[in-house]
This record gives sequence, structure tokens and C-alpha cells, in this order.
Amino acid sequence: MLDKETEKKYINIVKQDMTLSKGGLKMTNYAKLKGLMVERGLEVNKLAVELGISRQATSDKINGKSKISLTDAQVISKALKMTSEERDAIFFAECVQ
Repeated sequence: MLDKETEKKYINIVKQDMTLSKGGLKMTNYAKLKGLMVERGLEVNKLAVELGISRQATSDKINGKSKISLTDAQVISKALKMTSEERDAIFFAECVQ
């Protein structure tokens, strides 16, 4: 579970992402997310079970084709046993092209 300050930060970034993504910018660092999944041995199928969604829907999320919600970010962070630094670098990235 994210603390209130981090949750507020995430919500603000998601709002910014909605605006910035129109110009091709993303706030989530999908490359780092996928790299950490490989490093930690977490397969898409297993993450899908954790998220409670289909494999395809999970793939869409980790490839930037659909949004990662705050709840998704929490589940992914827990599943990957992310440190707060890893979580921030992935979900609170500045503008990633």
C-alpha cells in the first residue's frame, strides 16, 4: 500500500500523463518495468494472476498500450518486491520517450 503522499504524487503524475501522452511522452518507464520482470523472473502469466486480469490485458499494460492504475502499480510493486526507489523510477519517471 502506498502512503498518502506517494499516492497523491502518483495521481498528479497520471493526470499529467494524460496530457503528455498525446505528445508521445509517457510517465511510466516501461523498459525498466519489463527489465525488472526479467531480472526477478516474473512472467506475464504470473503477473496476470496477481492483477486478476487476462494475460493479454497485462501485456497491454506493461507495453504501454493501456494505463497502469494506482492499484495496478501497487500490485506490480508487491509482486516484484520493488524497493521504493525502484517503484519511483518506474512509475514516477519524469518524461520518458
